[in-house]
Amino acid sequence: MGKEQTYSWQRHAFGSAWDKNICKFSFGYTHIFKKAAAGTATSVLAATTCGVTTTTIVNSITNPDVPRVLKITMATAGGIGDGSAIITGTNVEGATITETFDIVDGTAGATNGTKAFKTVSKIVVSPMKGTCTIAVGTLDVLGVNHRLFPSNTTIREVIDDGTTKSLVTTAPTITDADEKHIEKNLVTPVTTVDGTYFFTFYYDYDAWSINDLNDNPIYHTSTSTSSTSTSTSTTATPSTSTSSTSVSTSSTSSSTSSTSSSTSSTSTSTTTVP
Repeated sequence: MGKEQTYSWQRHAFGSAWDKNICKFSFGYTHIFKKAAAGTATSVLAATTCGVTTTTIVNSITNPDVPRVLKITMATAGGIGDGSAIITGTNVEGATITETFDIVDGTAGATNGTKAFKTVSKIVVSPMKGTCTIAVGTLDVLGVNHRLFPSNTTIREVIDDGTTKSLVTTAPTITDADEKHIEKNLVTPVTTVDGTYFFTFYYDYDAWSINDLNDNPIYHTSTSTSSTSTSTSTTATPSTSTSSTSVSTSSTSSSTSSTSSSTSSTSTSTTTVP
């Protein structure tokens, strides 16, 4: 079985004899190797008490089933003040990331994140003026393995229940695209995320511009030529003379020559290397 990780884009360029390299095309995909479960409010951390001192939680944490966006649910009473919860973990590349969730005085509800976490290692809640509880869960917004382009990007969704694969006719939503931070490249599937399917997202990006022949990617030209050959063969049969005392008979066969020729051809191929 594979694993979630980032991959290189597959890049190609297309053009004609008049407009070289006019279209640059990038293709990539993300295959999620687990059947993504439905997001819940407590899938990462069940409700845990926090209060007047800094609360640091490192135990009883469950990693998200797949790289996906987190949410926190606070249960607070009015008058305990504003605060924050900082979640630390890793992205799909294994790099450490953090996300800060604001806690508003008297709020009892969910606050959604904006980054896809592969793992969660620590949750820190700032000191509050009274007792509260925090739970950490997941959304049905999934991370992808490429830094997506914010425009000119087409995305499609394939689902697999382990027996049958289907190409979903409606395109999923690119919730966020970020060319720098991999954890901020997010997709919301069209299909309900409920543990039934493996998801694969395919996406491509195209850019159009007039470019010179030597513009990147480089064009390589190779020429092959077949040589011309001519062969001539000549076969000669010597004359033979036979005589007797009464009858003289002579026979002569003439020489025969044949010539064969082959024409030459030249072919040129052009290959584009991204």
